[in-house]
Amino acid sequence: MIRTLKLCLLHTLVIGALWLALSPAFAASGTYNDQGILANDLLFVQRVRASMISQSLNISSDGKATLAIDLKRHAQVQAIMDNPDGWKSLFAGAIVTQSGVLNLATATGTVVLTPMVTTNGVTTGNADAQQANVTDAAIDSAVSGVFNSFFGGQ
Repeated sequence: MIRTLKLCLLHTLVIGALWLALSPAFAASGTYNDQGILANDLLFVQRVRASMISQSLNISSDGKATLAIDLKRHAQVQAIMDNPDGWKSLFAGAIVTQSGVLNLATATGTVVLTPMVTTNGVTTGNADAQQANVTDAAIDSAVSGVFNSFFGGQ
């Protein structure tokens, strides 16, 4: 009986390990290098800027200004709306750490990002093309998810 139990446990562990190794949900997403390249891609940063402004407008019209967190959020909105270009790189750098963004840009770690570089009139790199795989909804979700982190959260 104990031998059967040990074999059953071993079987379960082997199957579990195989499932983890083959499951796309657990596949490695991009690297820090990929994050850096994506966070500095001009097209991606402009899309993050648009999302940041949109989310700021939504927060500014939410009618909430009573709790301390609401006051902080509204102050943050004012800072962003006064200087969106000063914030876009910060938000881009924050959201590329989110798997919902990086996995789309790197096809869950199977595509290594390369920066856009122009030499002698020839442009190389895949960051512009790969950033297009990140949906606007994914960017919006990630911006929303990191918004409070810029003023100390709750």
